[in-house]
Amino acid sequence: MNSGEFDVETIQSNFGLTIAEAKLVKALVNGCHNLNDVAEKLNLSIHTVRTQIKHTFEKNRHQQSDGTGEKGANQSIGDLWQKPVSP
Repeated sequence: MNSGEFDVETIQSNFGLTIAEAKLVKALVNGCHNLNDVAEKLNLSIHTVRTQIKHTFEKNRHQQSDGTGEKGANQSIGDLWQKPVSP
């Protein structure tokens, strides 16, 4: 991943997300501090962002419970915040 940022396609494939949901996760992991920041950065309404984050965590919770994650079934979206990102 370039410049210490997470790649949208990797997030999408690892967690079974849509491109829009993966962009939201990337924005949060790479510096947006709240959903309003994400909405502004991605040029979306706050309502759209709230719906996407809800779907994102529902998908992740479902994958965690049944082990259907594409790569590393025990991986959680929350793990992205815990992994060191090289400068």
